[in-house]
Amino acid sequence: MREFMAPSPRENQAQVLAYLWSGVILGVTMGADLSDRFDYPNKANPIIDGRAVGGTTEMTDGEWFWFAGLIHFVEKYNVRLPAEFLRHAAAHGWRVAKETVPAANYHYSYFEE
Repeated sequence: MREFMAPSPRENQAQVLAYLWSGVILGVTMGADLSDRFDYPNKANPIIDGRAVGGTTEMTDGEWFWFAGLIHFVEKYNVRLPAEFLRHAAAHGWRVAKETVPAANYHYSYFEE
């Protein structure tokens, strides 16, 4: 992953992060913490909608799939994402239209009341 890192934020990085944060959570696995391999023992668990989620939490926009930990690496290390993904996110106004993502029968808040 080091070859995709940069010392300063990339063009449209704030918009890219907004897009990633706005993704639909598909599922959360137990033990979802993701270690930050470049800053051990810290974790790569981002804050989404005001609460920390495990870095291996699965997210989507209905077409692309990513782990929530990607948010941490883009934010902290300015990781470059594929140009095709960036074009896709820009074409959607840098926001996931959650209402267009097909519903799944997966209840990710198992431990919540």
